[in-house]
Amino acid sequence: MIVPRFVPVNSPGAQKLATGLALRAIGLTGGGALSAVGIMELASQYAAPVIGGVAGISNGGGGGTAMMGYDY
Repeated sequence: MIVPRFVPVNSPGAQKLATGLALRAIGLTGGGALSAVGIMELASQYAAPVIGGVAGISNGGGGGTAMMGYDY
């Protein structure tokens, strides 16, 4: 709850990564798993449009562009 207030990004993956790294820095458990999840979310956030565009996945409107993201 505290670390995401200090991280100046809106990406949930970056906030999880920062929180996991902070937990690991102070020696609490769960930091490694949380930072791994954050890395996976960041990778999927930035790689999904590229992979979707190469694979030809479309949003239904044509053009071969992928409209992917998180639905929170």
